[in-house]
Amino acid sequence: MLPVNDPSMAFVCRMCERLAEARDAGRDTCGQNCGGPMKGKHYPRYKGPLTPGYMASHCFICGDPTPISMKVEGLIDGRDLGVCKRHIIHFGAKFEEEKEAAPLEDRGVVETKKVKIPLEEMLGLGKEDE
Repeated sequence: MLPVNDPSMAFVCRMCERLAEARDAGRDTCGQNCGGPMKGKHYPRYKGPLTPGYMASHCFICGDPTPISMKVEGLIDGRDLGVCKRHIIHFGAKFEEEKEAAPLEDRGVVETKKVKIPLEEMLGLGKEDE
């Protein structure tokens, strides 16, 4: 069912029928030789409702409208992909410096915090109150 409800996936992937079919079958990924700029590709196996014009005018990560479209470096016949200013850091190696300075959530990094809990407390084996 489109769109695939997984905010950790790029917008183009969430709108792809191949991923939706894979998720319906209980698989995490579509298993296709596909991907976006982070893999040096332009979603060559994409199948779904997004037209080339829509893909060029909307960010491939978040789906927001954008005036910026780019081709993946090194691809001769690649399609134009839209990318907003917030997610341009994901468009190839030349943006690595900007990526390091970006907030964690824009880099796709989730900050976690580990908390130690004594095993006895975790299992409910604490001291009995008198």
